[in-house]
Amino acid sequence: YHATTAASSFATAFDAIADMVANSTFPPEEVKKEHGVVRKELERASDDPDRALYDTFEATVYQVHPYRVPVLGYLDRFDRVTREEVYAYYKRRYSPSNTVFIAVGDFAAADALTFMAKTVAPWKRTSVPPALVPSEPEQIAPREVAISHHLAKVPKLILGFPTVSARDPDLYALDVLASVLGSGR
Repeated sequence: YHATTAASSFATAFDAIADMVANSTFPPEEVKKEHGVVRKELERASDDPDRALYDTFEATVYQVHPYRVPVLGYLDRFDRVTREEVYAYYKRRYSPSNTVFIAVGDFAAADALTFMAKTVAPWKRTSVPPALVPSEPEQIAPREVAISHHLAKVPKLILGFPTVSARDPDLYALDVLASVLGSGR
């Protein structure tokens, strides 16, 4: 969740976000309304050739890792998900131990921290099962996919290579190399 507000409204904005994170009830009429909004977003995404290309790339690069699933998900699965399933997920995963708040702006940090601590003090800790993420098998051969999209005007290409972990010291040199090879003209 994200809010941009005047410093004088920090407490109101934080209180609203904290309430969404800890106290949502998912009223059925609101879920139905939001379902329509998300469905339209999924439909719009299917009309974006760049998104189709990127989603195909991710599904090709990752064979078992959840990164292979589009951020928005799949329309057919979304149409089947129930309010009860969403609410159960929310109750299972939205816990103080999975929550991070970051505040940046023109306000006194000590005052903000005091307010934040007071606001979240009543939250009850819950045991959250770890999210098990399967290890991606090593890629031993090239993979390629060609797709068509009814709105694509020009050919586009994404090229990627398996790389190091985010903790590897070579990451920074590879980021510079990727920028030199793939950015600008």
